[in-house]
This record gives sequence, C-alpha cells and structure tokens, in this order.
Amino acid sequence: MRYRFSPDSRADGRPAGMAGMEPGELEETELKGRGKVRAGHAGDSLVLRIDALTTQTRRFKPLVREFFRKEFRAARPVFGDYQVEILIIQPDETRGKHDVDNVAKAILDALTGAAFRDDVQVTKLTVEKISGDRPRLWVRASPRA
Repeated sequence: MRYRFSPDSRADGRPAGMAGMEPGELEETELKGRGKVRAGHAGDSLVLRIDALTTQTRRFKPLVREFFRKEFRAARPVFGDYQVEILIIQPDETRGKHDVDNVAKAILDALTGAAFRDDVQVTKLTVEKISGDRPRLWVRASPRA
C-alpha cells in the first residue's frame, strides 16, 4: 500500500504531515506487512504504521518485535543519534485516554533493537495527537545529520 503524507489528508484518516515535518517532505512510502503493523523506508527514514493504540509497553513490544523478526527484516539497528516523530490518531470518544508521553515511551521501547540499538540514541522526539476515524500510530525514525 502507498500513502502520501500531505497537509490535506486528515479527512481520510491518513496523516496530515507528521509532527514537525514540512508538508510534502515525506513523499510516497510503500508499506510492507500485514496485520496491525506495517513499515517501509522513505530515504534513510523508517516509517511505521500501527493500527492499535495503547500506553502499555508490554503490548507494543511483542507486536512490533514479531513484525520486525518475521516480516520486515530490512531494518537493522545502527549506532548514532536519531530523531523520532510520532503521530497519534484517536477517535474523539477515546481522545483523553492516552497520554502522549506514555505512548511515546511505549513506542520507543518497542523500537529498541529494531530501528536503533537503544532509546538513548533518540535526541529529538516530536509527538502530536489528532482526531481520526480509528486508533492508529504513525512513526518516523530518522538518523540525525
């Protein structure tokens, strides 16, 4: 599946540019995988879509790690500084249930060993929460220049 990140795409549940990104900065990304987790590469960035939302690391870790172990072996952890951008999409009725800091911590813990070796490598973190039709997370992890 291909998704385009653009400033006018929120109506259909796809991200309207990710937190801190310029419109059009991330062009089309082909996502691979099936089930709740899908991923792809956009240049040197890893883009991840998770069709679930929780603040519990113990639920995200096995879900994300199994995905990288079985379906997306193209990602290998490397050393160096990273910036991570997280877009949380929540239906209005559940909007206040998940704190952005707890979701971010759960995602960073789940990506440790897949996108980067340790979450101490993340030197810039941007998180944004918006309304949408269904719970979904978009994550972009990029090496910092």
